[in-house]
Amino acid sequence: MYYPIYFLLIIFAISTIAQTSSSSLLEEELSYSIGDISISGTLTLPNRKTHHPAIILISGGYPDNRDAEIMGFKPFRILAEEFASAGYAVFRFDDRSIGKSTGEHPWQYTVYELADDILGAIDELKKHPNIDSSKIGLCGHSFGAIISPYLKSKAPEINFIISIAGYATTFETQWLEYRRHTLELSAIPESEIQGIVNHDQLMMAISRDKNERGRVSSNLKKLALSEYNNLSPEDKLIFPTYDSYKFNSYYGAFSEMINTDFAQSLLDYYPVDYYSSLDCPILFVLAEKDDSVPIDYHKPLIEEAISGMPYATIVTIPEANHYMTYDYSTEMKFVDGFVSTLKDWLTALKE
Repeated sequence: MYYPIYFLLIIFAISTIAQTSSSSLLEEELSYSIGDISISGTLTLPNRKTHHPAIILISGGYPDNRDAEIMGFKPFRILAEEFASAGYAVFRFDDRSIGKSTGEHPWQYTVYELADDILGAIDELKKHPNIDSSKIGLCGHSFGAIISPYLKSKAPEINFIISIAGYATTFETQWLEYRRHTLELSAIPESEIQGIVNHDQLMMAISRDKNERGRVSSNLKKLALSEYNNLSPEDKLIFPTYDSYKFNSYYGAFSEMINTDFAQSLLDYYPVDYYSSLDCPILFVLAEKDDSVPIDYHKPLIEEAISGMPYATIVTIPEANHYMTYDYSTEMKFVDGFVSTLKDWLTALKE
């Protein structure tokens, strides 16, 4: 997510019309190319009677399908249908290498290269006969939230932004604060917490040297393997191999991610650098119980960053976690008031 030489965009569309679960809405399969990579997604339309404002949904840092599916919960499908029922066309897409999109794993690209996928979507929607090309906005979650200011700097025609569970620091700062927050919740003594955080910060610093990244990844993997070897017999029934466990381990996930172009480009990415381009309405949505972006730390920073921005609004969703749900389970659902808050804001934009 410094300033790339953009790929030649070869744009084409494949449209397959279908009814959604809401009988009045329509869906089209849209595909376009970024260089030799094909991005595929779903465009949900209220109808074909007029030109609609449009929203592009942008998922978080882990590779997602177009529904941003997690444990059977499909938040982007829900938002697409809810926003379409409010009169907006909504485009959601499979990340690179996921679903019908091609390319390598998204972590093999810089954040700026991945941003090209959204810029390509904007160009595609501008040509659509049922889209108002002057009213195309973004709705991003987590990584999708923090990359939106950069996208606005590259595509000034972006008309509005919804930023969900984003932050106003570098990724390194956000990650270390998240680490501290989760350790505090575990009731670990402060003296130990500081040592752990210092270790993680050192690993990030060393990883900036490309020649040292393998060593950093290897050391982190050793910590994760140690955790795995000490799992209870019951837990090993759930995770029979290290590979099945590693992404459920802090150090396992860290060891896989830190070497990647994505992580290295993200470490120093600072979304506030691009706030000067935010001359459009923007809604910042934070979650009261977000462990990844703790509100007590991040909300004041966002408030300071947007002071003097007349079009910016910040809201907090009570009881919500990072995914704007009550919990992480097979019964995940949006907390009450989240979707209505977004729809009310979007409805007011149209008036």
